[in-house]
Amino acid sequence: MMKKIILVLAAISSIIIYSCSKDNDDTLLTPTSTCNYSGLSYQLNNTSILAPEVNLQTEIFPNNSIDPVTNQPVPAVEIYGNDANGDFIVFVTEVLTINSSGFADFSIGSGATEQINVTCIANDNVVGGNMRFQISGTYNNQPLTGEYCVIIDAINP
Repeated sequence: MMKKIILVLAAISSIIIYSCSKDNDDTLLTPTSTCNYSGLSYQLNNTSILAPEVNLQTEIFPNNSIDPVTNQPVPAVEIYGNDANGDFIVFVTEVLTINSSGFADFSIGSGATEQINVTCIANDNVVGGNMRFQISGTYNNQPLTGEYCVIIDAINP
């Protein structure tokens, strides 16, 4: 009888430990975690929209601008292409350091360019490497959340 109780307690303990170790509530993803979708996946006003990676062009500009304080180059990335609805999307940010946050210019179709929040999750910084960003904010006064998971197509001096 005691042996059965110990086995039941061990099984219950294993289930509890396994359940608690699955950390699915983080909003910030780690560079080692996998992409949910290859390309851009976003929700605008609770409508899910996708832009496959094959439809997107990702270009890094290492000398995009000069920091006025340090007089050093400030890199940027531009990601552009069509989403599944046929809307042309443009995303530009200088947030290229992993786990850093800031702003990006974002536009959809013929809409205005607006600033949204961005966090850099991964940046291999080589052609053929991966870049990953989480985005959030509002666009056209509608709630926006999403993720870019793209392959770097070019690095332009």
